[in-house]
Amino acid sequence: GGMKAVLWADVFQSILMYAALFAIIIKGFLLLGGNGNIFEIANKGGRLIIPRFTLDPEVHYSMFSVIAHGIIITMSEYGGSQIQVQRLRTLKNLNKSKLAAFLSIPMLVSFHLLCCLCGLIIYAYFRFCDPLTSPDSPIEAADQLLPYFITTTFSDLPGLPGLCICGIFSATLSTISSTTNSLTSVTSEDFLKPIFPSLSIKVFQNKIISE
Repeated sequence: GGMKAVLWADVFQSILMYAALFAIIIKGFLLLGGNGNIFEIANKGGRLIIPRFTLDPEVHYSMFSVIAHGIIITMSEYGGSQIQVQRLRTLKNLNKSKLAAFLSIPMLVSFHLLCCLCGLIIYAYFRFCDPLTSPDSPIEAADQLLPYFITTTFSDLPGLPGLCICGIFSATLSTISSTTNSLTSVTSEDFLKPIFPSLSIKVFQNKIISE
């Protein structure tokens, strides 16, 4: 239970997420003729935008805004996030915590790049028929495009649609499990213990708090 259960759950959920991403990318390459065609279609459609090197704050997408956003998000995630800090503090010493933080960077970058590639694949696949604007649209929101793409293109491959949908849900469940565990720790350590110093917070009591 506790953080150990959260970490192991994250491991298996991460495997499912990467498996789903690779399945979508491979299927997209087969349907669209490779990554060259995908990037060419995305470029013609104005989906590949290179940030401009300008300090003008009125420019929506500039290199300055990208770097500033990356620094702020990364500092808040690795330096002030209860979820991340609590995980790093479970390691034996500071050096291992630093190593874990640095090792997570390439995994996080690769995950975001794969997600962007999946987005380009979905755009290229639906470029001539947008499911959101078609009269008999089977979906109602943009966040339904990925599940619709999965059910449409993987219908001839038994098991793969379920695997990909599991990958999507794994991303959500991973966040929920980590957040719930962190909120439970904060509640027990920062709210209950100061009020009841002699109170012993055990695992089953934390489980009750989380529920």
